[in-house]
Formats: sequence, C-alpha cells, structure tokens
Amino acid sequence: MKPDAEEQPKHFLPRAFGKFKKSFSFARTRGGSLGGIGRLLYHAGLKSPLVARGLASFHDGRILCVPFRADAGTTWQVHLRDNGLDILTLAEFFSPETFIAEEFPDREPAVIYDIGANIGVSSLFFSARYPRATIYGFEPLPSNYEICAMNFRNLSRGRVFQSALGSSTGTATFEFEAADNRGGRLAASSVVNAKRSSQSIAVEVLTLVDAIREKKLAPPEMIKIDVEGAELEVLKGVGSHVDSVKAIHLETHGPELRTESLRWLREQGFSIIGQREEQPGYGAIWSVRS
Repeated sequence: MKPDAEEQPKHFLPRAFGKFKKSFSFARTRGGSLGGIGRLLYHAGLKSPLVARGLASFHDGRILCVPFRADAGTTWQVHLRDNGLDILTLAEFFSPETFIAEEFPDREPAVIYDIGANIGVSSLFFSARYPRATIYGFEPLPSNYEICAMNFRNLSRGRVFQSALGSSTGTATFEFEAADNRGGRLAASSVVNAKRSSQSIAVEVLTLVDAIREKKLAPPEMIKIDVEGAELEVLKGVGSHVDSVKAIHLETHGPELRTESLRWLREQGFSIIGQREEQPGYGAIWSVRS
C-alpha cells in the first residue's frame, strides 16, 4: 500500500539527513581548507538534490578541479566531470565509512596495474594507501583517459596509457554509453544479457605481456581489474608474468565469468581471501598468493 503524504516525510528526512551526514564527513576529511570542504560538500552532497528540484544543472562537458587532501601532508588537485557521477566514485573510495579500504592488504606492492582505470580515482586511492608504489593505469575510452591523465599528474610514480588490456594484441571495438561513460566494454567481452551500447569506437588492445614489452614497464605485483565483462580476457593475457603477481582485485560482471575467473585464479595458485556480490555474479573477488 502506498504511504500517505503524512508518512512520507518520516522516511524521507532520516534518509536525506543520513546522506548529508556522510557527504559532510567525506568533505571534512578530504577538503583540506575551508573552501575545499565547501566545494566537496556542494558537489558530493548538495548539488544532486538541487538538480532534482530544478535549482541547479549538471554540465558533463565541464571539468571540475577540486583540492583534495590525500593525507596530512599532501593535497592533490583532482579533476572530475560535472555529471554527478564522478564525485560519487571519488567519495566511494575515500569516504571514512568506505568498505573498499578493508579489502586491500597492508603489505605494500612495488608495482600496481590499474586495468580499467576510468578517470583515475582507484589509482589515486592506491597512491594514497601505498605511497611508494609505482602505478600504471590503462584506460581506452578517450573521454575517461583525458581526465585520468589529469589526475595522474598528482602521482610522482604514475603513468597512464590509452589502451585496453586483453587476451590478444590488436584493435577492437569498444562500446559505451555517452550518458554514463564510467563503464564501457570491449564488444567481444562475454557479458551475459548485456544491452547493446549506443556508441562504439576502435581502441588499442594489448596483452599484459605485450604492454610490459612495448611500454618498457616493470611487471605487476598487484593488479586491479574492472573492465565490464572482459576480466577473463585480461587474465588470459597475463601470460608468463603471472609469477610476479602477488595479489589481484577483480570485479566480475556475470555468473559464468565469475565462475571462470575463480577457476583461473585457483589454477594459478591464488587463494580467495574475500568476495562480495551485489547480485549473482557481479561484485569483487580479492585473491593473494605467497
């Protein structure tokens, strides 16, 4: 039964206050200066409700630059699209209440590969958590890569490449939605029941083996993979460099892909130390080996 008008505020107000409290905690922790706190609070907590009421507007073509406190002695200039989505990704990784930090080990890897780097928020997170690590990001979508490259300027030990990683080297079709390009995937990726995306481009694809050889990179000790259905293809492209990898954080996008990815990890000697699923087959797998 639909609640009457008198009951709706009783549910709405606590939810709204809870969201604002989280946004304020994020802004206070990461804003640094008073002005930085105000900017983060506005974009993370206040602007979306204003847009919903017609009192403000998003402008996806506008690039925001916000001061962002990585730690007590370091402030970054973080770039985001004014779309209401990028700021949520930043808050997801860096809010005090986030669960993400609990999934990563305390042991600092020397080299991290961020595969499916998007705008570089996960790479910023890795740099804040592992300040001595070298971080290589891979992001094929030009609109994401543009922002990612800006954010990598904050990282003294970081490089980002406009490439996808997969099971073979060449070119491939990459599909994405213009309205929400946080995602996107190689057209050949085996996402079950995936809807056809509205736009597509040709992108460079490298195996991890070829990326190391062609870009003259150090092999990874830790890999993060979030590639919207091409995760197994990335794993297959690791090749002989699997021996250098001590930890893999993997987002899966379908039940069959999750089963096959778990099988690959176990066959390569990884132990599964953590899993979560938002829905069957979709969610994170955390694996390590000694």
